[in-house]
Amino acid sequence: MMKLTLYRYLEIHNAMLGILHVPHMPVPIHTLEDKWVGNEKMVSCIPAGTYTCKPYSSAKFPKVWEVTNVKDRSAILFHAGNTHADTHGCILLGTGVTIDGRSAALTQSLKALQSLRDHIGSGNGFTLEIVDPPVKIAYPLVSV
Repeated sequence: MMKLTLYRYLEIHNAMLGILHVPHMPVPIHTLEDKWVGNEKMVSCIPAGTYTCKPYSSAKFPKVWEVTNVKDRSAILFHAGNTHADTHGCILLGTGVTIDGRSAALTQSLKALQSLRDHIGSGNGFTLEIVDPPVKIAYPLVSV
């Protein structure tokens, strides 16, 4: 099973930005999650750790992945979306990120999701390791 690593690097207002390392993938995938709010359902990113991701499909979220075995949480998906308003506790994917003075957004989210499907196969699962930054950084760039 392929192992992907999500490196979180910046908290900006209600969002956490990261880079998803996918072995042998030529372009990076950016991520946007909710910031840490004590692992609360629908409003927090999940704790750093190692998880199994399984294929998931519904009418609203076709051909995506569900992060499983998260303590006290369920229905955490990798899916398309651009801003914090789209997360609901899930992990969004994009080809790039834009930051204005008050928020962050992902670019070309559907393209990033399709690239991940093409690279690992939408019917295949993977192992996900999530790594928090060694020093928590919040925007504006100050250590907290």
